[in-house]
Amino acid sequence: MTRRALALLALAAAALAPRPAASEPASEEEKPLESVPIPAEKSKVPKPSEWGAAPRVSVTRRGPAAAGCRAYLLREWLRVRCAGEAFALSMLGGDADGVAFWIDAATKEGEVLVPLRRGGKHVVQIWKAGKDAAGAFVPVPLVLVQQHWTRDAPAPTVTLF
Repeated sequence: MTRRALALLALAAAALAPRPAASEPASEEEKPLESVPIPAEKSKVPKPSEWGAAPRVSVTRRGPAAAGCRAYLLREWLRVRCAGEAFALSMLGGDADGVAFWIDAATKEGEVLVPLRRGGKHVVQIWKAGKDAAGAFVPVPLVLVQQHWTRDAPAPTVTLF
């Protein structure tokens, strides 16, 4: 089998893999991100109890590594939760104001919270544990969460890969 055929097979398998159930918000139906109004005014970071009413949104682009990720929007706050054995998260770029990330101790899911504001951009890497050829620990990228909203665009671009 050619390398291209293997890549397409892997992509298809990732697309067909079952997604884990969301642990907090009730709605599993995804709304297109560009169809949900995002207020221009800054608001306080949502409390954990508020996320139960947050609609699930579809992101602009999603790679096969992000098949187990779910995104929710509450006011201008985007919450991305990704299944996998996350052990660390790091901010690689963008404005750190309002950004938060953590790992759910029970499920090992990595979670990222960013404000969606015109002119804003954020890049957060979720890592999993791996081993090199000698068996030593090495960090391995699990999912990259990238968001940017140009001033003239009607909606932000959110990419998970």
